Amino acid sequence: MKNNILLITFVSLLFLFSSCAPCVITDIEKTYPVLTPPDSVVVFELRDAIPVKSEPIGRVYVNDTGFSIHCNYNKVLQLAKKKTSKFGGDGLLIIDHLYPFIWGSSCHQISGIMLRMDYDRTNDSLYFTAEQKRRIAVLDEKESIERKRRLPSKNIVTLNMGYGCIERNSYSYSRRLNTCREGIEWKFEYDHIVNNYIGFGFQYSGFKSSSSNSNLKLSYLAPLFVYGMKFEEKFILKGNIGAGLFFYDDDYASINFLRGGINTDLGVEYMLTSHMGLGINGSWMLGELEKQKDRIYLNDSAPCLIKFSLQAGLRFYF
Repeated sequence: MKNNILLITFVSLLFLFSSCAPCVITDIEKTYPVLTPPDSVVVFELRDAIPVKSEPIGRVYVNDTGFSIHCNYNKVLQLAKKKTSKFGGDGLLIIDHLYPFIWGSSCHQISGIMLRMDYDRTNDSLYFTAEQKRRIAVLDEKESIERKRRLPSKNIVTLNMGYGCIERNSYSYSRRLNTCREGIEWKFEYDHIVNNYIGFGFQYSGFKSSSSNSNLKLSYLAPLFVYGMKFEEKFILKGNIGAGLFFYDDDYASINFLRGGINTDLGVEYMLTSHMGLGINGSWMLGELEKQKDRIYLNDSAPCLIKFSLQAGLRFYF
């Protein structure tokens, strides 16, 4: 029994560690004796011309298993070179390269053509295969579209001011009352774009509503997940999602407290210059208010705060 448990444990550990490595698949057309060690295999990237007399001997694919680790580009390239060397190749043409992505695989993934180049290549001419030309054309078109859609720069500062309304379905003795306090809102935001379309940032927004008998103030600070893209030539669509803290101060009700909230913004802007834009955006924020001891709430539910706002302002790209 003890031996069986040890065997099962060993097999499980073996499976675990083997599943951590990327999956390597080959499609072999012809094999030769080993010509060169893996470290001496010549690597050609997609945009590199290859020798005319080189002979394709098969294809190699290095993919993510879903549990792969240690799969940076050098690691997966080394795995492909080992397979190329094993079947008698001394050259590797990379045809496809998938980069890690925040919503997808964390690994580099490649596919390539294994080449046999066992001759003196000193005077050999170079060429691009039909597949290379086709893939390069597709890549060029994709990069052209990305250049048109990407945000102008990696760092963005936003200064906004506009109209806001805080709705409080809150202090009620026997029924839920919805009251909207209108006021002025201002906002500062800094964003850092990490891969042309998405990034991270932080936001500070302030709100003030004054009437004859009360002043209501709200301050909100939150980290953000940011997304955006350019459309047409000078227009940008940009938004964010965040979760942070807000400070609520109502002198009429004699309450002030710190609470957590969530927010989302969506807006459009027009580029005045390559480094400055004029935009308008709508914002929404949700938070929980503090219960007051001398109040009775419908269904004993916590009071809720919802803030809507519409702002306009400048964006600076640097």
